Amino acid sequence: MAMDDTSLACNGSHDLKVVFREMRIIKEKLHTENELLKGKETVIDARQENLVLLEATLKEKGHKLERQYQQLEATIAQRVKQRCQSIVDKQKEEIAKLETSLAEKTKENRRLRIHYEDLQKSHDGNKTKFEETSQGKRKLEGQVQSLQARVNNLLRKSEYEDRQRAASEVAAPQPSDRKQSSKENIGPPKSAKSQSKTAGCMYDTMAILLEWVCDTHLRHIGAKSLPRPDPGLTNERCFRALPRLVEVMNTLPGSQTKIHQPCLQFVYWTLYHIDNSLPGQKSSIAATCRRIGEELYRPGSVTRAPLLEDSGSDVDRMSSERQKATVFFHSPNLHIRFLSCLIILKTITQADFLAHTFEVLRSDLKTDAGKELFLAYQATTVVLPFMKGVNRALTNSAVEIYLLMSMESVCLTQFLESCSNESWFRICTMLLRTPNLDAKQLEKISIVLQKLSKMKSNKRYFDQFNMGVQIQELWRAHEMASPFLALNLQAVLFNLNLLKGSN
Repeated sequence: MAMDDTSLACNGSHDLKVVFREMRIIKEKLHTENELLKGKETVIDARQENLVLLEATLKEKGHKLERQYQQLEATIAQRVKQRCQSIVDKQKEEIAKLETSLAEKTKENRRLRIHYEDLQKSHDGNKTKFEETSQGKRKLEGQVQSLQARVNNLLRKSEYEDRQRAASEVAAPQPSDRKQSSKENIGPPKSAKSQSKTAGCMYDTMAILLEWVCDTHLRHIGAKSLPRPDPGLTNERCFRALPRLVEVMNTLPGSQTKIHQPCLQFVYWTLYHIDNSLPGQKSSIAATCRRIGEELYRPGSVTRAPLLEDSGSDVDRMSSERQKATVFFHSPNLHIRFLSCLIILKTITQADFLAHTFEVLRSDLKTDAGKELFLAYQATTVVLPFMKGVNRALTNSAVEIYLLMSMESVCLTQFLESCSNESWFRICTMLLRTPNLDAKQLEKISIVLQKLSKMKSNKRYFDQFNMGVQIQELWRAHEMASPFLALNLQAVLFNLNLLKGSN
């Protein structure tokens, strides 16, 4: 039993030791795990503290961002409000400007309408006056025709009485009659002498022209290169042929109008050549030019050489005189009458003749055929000297000629190109500088300038003669007094980009 108890005690102590050892191992494990848990707890506490700090930082940043957002929202709202207010103010200003401009345009339209009504009334009055004047003219023409018929009857009666008286004197000749008849017999040689002089002029003219054609056109037909005509030879023959042609024109029959046109063309182009090539030598043929102009204006005014056939019947002589009165300037042929007008303007200086010539020229330019002839004969340079303002009536006539040519037609562009040169603009500048220039005359020239200013190539001429400043001064001076003139001048300034806001 005792051994059993001892063995049991030994076994029990051994078990206890094992248990103790196991428990110590467990304790160590628990201690190790406890240390690990404490380390983890420390880490977790540190992380928790970091999370708390991070949460506090994020909350602070959130509050800060919220405040910044509120400030930014307030700033944006204020800027949007200011921008909207500036846009509204700008729109109000533009509306005010547009209303002001609309009021000015309305006022201008009202003024133009009133001016148009005044022009219409003036046109109606002028039309009435024109009809009255035309009616009076027709009455006067009828009176003139009746007086002319009476004069012709009286002339026939006088000639008939003269023939009867001569027949009665022949029946009873006296010594004094013999002397008178002997003096009358001396007449035919003088008539033959005058006729031979006229024929000599015709032959000389023909010889000069034929020689000219041969030397210029026929001699060099076979040559490879045609030489240019000698200017000296051309000038010499012009001066030789022109005086002789006056005598030829004076003897041309009135019924042969086909001969008149070539003669007039030769005279015109000869004068044109002398004016452009030899302007200083025209004074040497001043008398010849005057005779040409007088012959064209009043056929038969130059002393005419009697013909041998003048001993024919009186009826034939009166018929010849009647035909002579309807040639050249008084011809019903537009081409001949137009050429005569241009030559008269180049050769005559009498104001009444020139005024009448301008009237005929104005009536001819109302047709497209007349305008085509004006351009074909380069008549812009013919009318230009009369626009210098020396004679107001002739200046007004020249301006009216340019106004008629500037009307809408197929010839407008070519006419404007003929005016686009330095000479035309120089004389136009002189006209604009004329003191006390008539408003009506200025209105007419402003229409021509308006159409010339539309051509960009003419801007250099406006700048060269400083016409923009002159037109601005005229515009300010006539802005209220003459709205139509001011409107035309304003259009010229607009075309030249000299108006404010023209862009």
